[in-house]
Amino acid sequence: MKQSTIDIISSQIVAQQVERLGNATAECFAGMDLLKNVAKQYIKCDPEITQGRLFEIIESTKFNINAAKAGEMFRAFTTHSLGDPQAAADIVIKDSFHILKFIQAKSGKSASSLARMVADPKYRDMDRLVNSEKQAVWLSWLKIEHNLVVFMRKIINKPILISLAN
Repeated sequence: MKQSTIDIISSQIVAQQVERLGNATAECFAGMDLLKNVAKQYIKCDPEITQGRLFEIIESTKFNINAAKAGEMFRAFTTHSLGDPQAAADIVIKDSFHILKFIQAKSGKSASSLARMVADPKYRDMDRLVNSEKQAVWLSWLKIEHNLVVFMRKIINKPILISLAN
């Protein structure tokens, strides 16, 4: 292979990586802006509610940064940011046209209370996202009959995304 061909291929690879890192940086700033705005909006609310909303934004932002770095076109959105703060799902994963996943996000101090919250039947067809430091205890508390627990670590390593399939 000629040096000029190698140079062209190398420059294309570098350009693609720079674009992906630029997109990831844009996702980071967008997430920080949303986090700041929601924190201001909920400043006088119960800290447990505020903490939950901020957890959703932080995890969505981490997902979006990693998806952008990987060159993926899908993104995570909090249902709050989409104008539906009372939706059963806290986060949706969307491509340009479709919702790909509904996710219920829970974080808290007690793994047993997390297990009770995410075991609610209204979340049955959703993936669950829990704070990773509670994952081992959470799984020990969670009693699932006739369901398969699948750990999804494709894009993000933490927290653990749990899918409960029939």
